[in-house]
Amino acid sequence: MNRIRQAFKYVSYRQLSRTIEGYGYEYSIKTHLSAVALSLFTMTVAGLLFYLEIGKIAVLGAVAVMVTGIIVISQFAYMANNDRFEALANYMEMMILCFKRSPKILSSLEQTLDYVRDNRDMARVLEEAISVITGDTESENVYRKGFDVIEAEFPCSRLHTLHSFLLSVELESSVDYQDSMDNLYFDIRSWITRTYQYQGELKNLKRKISIILFLSIGIAGYFARLLHKAETSMPTECKDMITGSVVFQSATLIYLLLFILLYAVLQSRVNGQWLVNDISAGDDVKIGKYICYVDGFDEKRERKKALTAALICMPLAVMGIGMKSALVAGAGVTLAVICLMKPSVSYRSRKKAVEKALVREFPMWLREISVRLNNMIVIRAIEESIEDSAPVLRGFLEKFIEETGKDPTSIRPYNEFLGNYSAAELSTAFKTLYAVQTLSKEDSKKYVNDLIERNQVLIEKAERMRNEDSLAGITFISLMPMLLMSFKLILDMGLLIAGFMSFSKGIV
Repeated sequence: MNRIRQAFKYVSYRQLSRTIEGYGYEYSIKTHLSAVALSLFTMTVAGLLFYLEIGKIAVLGAVAVMVTGIIVISQFAYMANNDRFEALANYMEMMILCFKRSPKILSSLEQTLDYVRDNRDMARVLEEAISVITGDTESENVYRKGFDVIEAEFPCSRLHTLHSFLLSVELESSVDYQDSMDNLYFDIRSWITRTYQYQGELKNLKRKISIILFLSIGIAGYFARLLHKAETSMPTECKDMITGSVVFQSATLIYLLLFILLYAVLQSRVNGQWLVNDISAGDDVKIGKYICYVDGFDEKRERKKALTAALICMPLAVMGIGMKSALVAGAGVTLAVICLMKPSVSYRSRKKAVEKALVREFPMWLREISVRLNNMIVIRAIEESIEDSAPVLRGFLEKFIEETGKDPTSIRPYNEFLGNYSAAELSTAFKTLYAVQTLSKEDSKKYVNDLIERNQVLIEKAERMRNEDSLAGITFISLMPMLLMSFKLILDMGLLIAGFMSFSKGIV
């Protein structure tokens, strides 16, 4: 029932308009009818191009109308998320500038509010945050409560880092914060530039895939017309035996429906959600299990288990040899080899997944540490970051703090931070923190600035990984049109050959 209601949401103008109004836009009935009419016209032309029967053209039209709603909502969602990204970027930039002039959270929020009133959602949450700060007299930390209102609406790791830093400056009455503010501003500007570049790349990718989709349909449609011309050269009794056959009609309908769905997926996947939200969720438990597996991996024990499992499979291979059946013998040997290889394959794949998660999360954590280092020592900054760090990093950080407690002046805990996980760039960046700790304040600032600049490379790499994860399947979609077209042309060619063979038998 819920699925039916969900599908109806994309067909009903009332439901569509309500959804779009939630994004802050208006959607008129005239625009909706124009979009539906265009979809129906396109499906009619496609159906006639492929010589489809009226009933199948109607099916295409019905699916197209539903997909039209999905595409329309996706376009408005993308526009809304673009607006959210720009509003968030403006808020963070103006908040930094206002706070640098006067290091007071409330006055900075009030000044920033005037700059972001163009965005309804941002203005609303800022007004609510200011109301919480000025009206709540019972909470111990009203500033954190007010910032939570903003972060709930705009989940972003940079926003949380900025708010945490502003809180530390206000609560500790810090005076040495200008360099950290400049570092934060540099990181935000770099993020904005990279995001706009990625948007451009994504637009080009969408354009290319759309062109491939339409070209594939055009080529298949041209071949369908060649089939129809071939039919005209046959006797009257053979008329429509190819394009009118059940196989051609059904295959063509499925082919066009798949292309409609591919286009809908392409539009709906690129909805811009990644523009703001860069906080990982969903795979924390899985990564935690992988870490436990890798850290507790006993090669000898796993090898014995694998050998036992392989020996259990060997009787199948022996039985196949006795039966003189290559299939049974091959199956037994294959299962035995799989059993022997499974421990090492599982270990490598899970270790690689953990390393990928570390590469994705570490730069975000290092960014937060770097802005704390101008008014904190390294160990204290790391201790305070543990609670807000990504789950994949938390265990490594806790172990590091434990080891530095035993040996505070040694570089050993810094060298062993990631254990047996291979991530040279991360290890090098983390070792820089040891240099920061041991140098004078002036020299350490130079190291911190250098660390921030080098961290931008890691952040860019991590952001691309996040973008690829959030847009998983887009590259696969680019391959599907050519594959589907190839299968369709092969099928049509088979029908053509079968038709001519039938025609030749009729002549004989």
